[in-house]
Amino acid sequence: MTIPELAKILGISRSQTFRRVKSGAIPAQKAGRIFLVPKSYADNFSDELTEYDAKIISDGVDRVIEEYGEVIRKLGDS
Repeated sequence: MTIPELAKILGISRSQTFRRVKSGAIPAQKAGRIFLVPKSYADNFSDELTEYDAKIISDGVDRVIEEYGEVIRKLGDS
């Protein structure tokens, strides 16, 4: 993924993205005159949940409901 593509995903300018790459805050490899950022890095900022993320969230919600379900129901009734 190129700097302009990542900048669009992050919602920041290309120059801000470039500065973060140069400082090491964003991992990138230089290929000729351009920097390439691993797609896996950008996936962390995607609006879409991976199946793994969805499962972790679902499991967390299930645990909370199991542990605090009665309190949540009582709060909903008030």
